[in-house]
This record gives sequence, C-alpha cells and structure tokens, in this order.
Amino acid sequence: TPTTPVKVVYGADLDINTYGSGFFRASDDLQGNEEYIKYAKSVWNINNWPTLDGSMLRSVEDNIPGVMIPWLYIGMMFSCFCWQFEDHFFYSVNYHHWGDPKVWYGVPGACADAFEDVMKATMPDLFAQQPDLLFQLVTMLSPKTLQKHNVPVYKAVQEPGNFIITFPRAYHGGFNAGFNCAEAVNFAPADWLPHGTRAVERYRLYRRPAVLSHDELFFSAAEKPCSPLTCVYIGEQLDRIIAEESVAREKVN
Repeated sequence: TPTTPVKVVYGADLDINTYGSGFFRASDDLQGNEEYIKYAKSVWNINNWPTLDGSMLRSVEDNIPGVMIPWLYIGMMFSCFCWQFEDHFFYSVNYHHWGDPKVWYGVPGACADAFEDVMKATMPDLFAQQPDLLFQLVTMLSPKTLQKHNVPVYKAVQEPGNFIITFPRAYHGGFNAGFNCAEAVNFAPADWLPHGTRAVERYRLYRRPAVLSHDELFFSAAEKPCSPLTCVYIGEQLDRIIAEESVAREKVN
C-alpha cells in the first residue's frame, strides 16, 4: 500500500549565541544567584571545557563555533549524524539535555585508516568524484558492513544526563531515537598535540583550510605555565618544527 513520505529534520550546529545554551554561562545575567553562578563556573559545564586547565585551546582567542563555543542539536526520530571525525582531530564532548536517546556508533582512532579503506572500497565512484568526501559529513555506511571487513564498531545509547566523549580521529556517527536536545564542543588536552599535527598534514594533502593555526596554538601554550607532561608534548612539537625548518632551509641552500 502507498505510504506518505516522512521528512526528517535535524537542527544541527545551532549557534548558542543565537539559540541559547542548556547551561548557565558566565556571560548570562545571573542576578547574583549563587546557585546559578556555581553552575556557570562548574567544570561539568561544557561551555568551560575548551578553556579548562590543561586544555591547549586556552590559548585560542577567537570564539570559533563548535570548537570554542558549543553547538546545540535538536533531533527528531531517525535524524542522523553521518560518519565524521572532529576538526583538527580534537576531542569532543556531547551532553544530552533532555528527550529521547541518541544512538552512537564509534570506530577507534587507531582503526581510522581501515575504516577509510572500507568506505573507499564500498563507494569508489563517489570518492573518485570527490576525494575529500569524508570531510563533507554526508556519508553513511552500515556498521555491519564495516564489521564484515574487520573494522571494530562500538555502540552507545546516550540518555538524558549522559556525556559522550569522542577521541582524536575516532570516526563516529548515529541517529536520534526521537525528539531531543544535546550540546557539544571540542577540547584538547596535551596528548592531543601529535594528533593535531597529523590533522594539519591531512589538510595539506586535501588542500583544505585549517580551522586554526596549529603551530600558533602550541607556541602560545608554550609561553604559559604548564604541567611537566604538557611540557613534554610541547617540546616534541618544537623538535618537529626545528627538524622541518632545517630540512626546508637545506633544500633552499
């Protein structure tokens, strides 16, 4: 029997400066309410995650939507978020405010190459037309297809009040099981730095503009007091830049 087509709508990447955050923010007029102020400053408030102690993003002065400023997501039944990884291979945090569950599928970052190989082998014509297809956030593939090719896929059901963390270069996708509201932003502890370097190399390969300057970010971080572990990661990045500069100068000479 004929059925009426169903249109699925997803309110994705909504700017909280326009639509509002599900958390209190320090910039809000909290009228001296101590309880509200406590929540606005809380480390569990994802508005604060990009600039928490130890985050490399503390050095970023631009209010980059989705990276420094959370995005809001309003989902409905079967609205999907296609396979993707975060800009610059950042970590991300997603908080489910209210409504029906979000169903997530994830592939570990260590298996990202295998994931991409399966995607390209499954849809060769699409990748021939658009080599940077995986940057477009429009590609879907059944988790079962990935598993058949020995790519590990993990599932998580996110209920209201749950946080979901994604790791560097970990592909993730999924769908909403009904009407809901979530909010997400990036963050970058010191161990992200080598992943960020690889992300920049990938941008060069596909001739895509970076969201921010990786080298400027960690040079700024190097000027600030930091933990011994952070100093180790920053030192490794400085060694990399010196090596790259030396090779470039040798070629010029």
